[in-house]
Amino acid sequence: MKKLLLVVLVIACSGCAGRVREKLLIMEGNFHLSSGRYNQAIAAYMNALALSDAEPYGEFALGTAYMAMNEDAAALERFDRAKRGIAGRDSEKDRELLYRIVYNTGIIYFEAGNYGEAAGEFRNALKYDSGRTGAKRNLELSLLSLSQDKAASPDASRMEQFEAGEGGALLEYIRQKEREQWKSREESEDTFPGMDY
Repeated sequence: MKKLLLVVLVIACSGCAGRVREKLLIMEGNFHLSSGRYNQAIAAYMNALALSDAEPYGEFALGTAYMAMNEDAAALERFDRAKRGIAGRDSEKDRELLYRIVYNTGIIYFEAGNYGEAAGEFRNALKYDSGRTGAKRNLELSLLSLSQDKAASPDASRMEQFEAGEGGALLEYIRQKEREQWKSREESEDTFPGMDY
């Protein structure tokens, strides 16, 4: 009887050890990512992906690493994989992960100038957690940017002439400063180097 109990305990603990290992790999990746060591972070996340329970979290973490490296297409692909990995599951932990996936997707779209897509993603993020001020603020900013783009369309030819002349460098400098300011505000509240689970 004792041997049987010992065998059952060993089997149960081996499952626990796998989940602990997955969590440790994600945490290791998060540490490397927050320190700017992207290759080490990606390696840790890939190792976590090899373990089945960590798949959606590993995919999200890889997406955040690619996002930090400005590899937006790869980040969006990983966010989509993470979303598919939790499809059909319904737990509070998954709601938080879904919020983070959709929120970060909105940031990528906003930075690319796709304000309509960004607004849609921030709206979806608020469906998962309506209390997040970052998503509310970014939704408003996306809608404002979208309306400014539409308002600027009739004078596009004058703007193109200005950008083609000396004004182009000045406008690009202003746009860059606005993106940096917007990004630094968001990093303080809602961007995540990765997600421990």
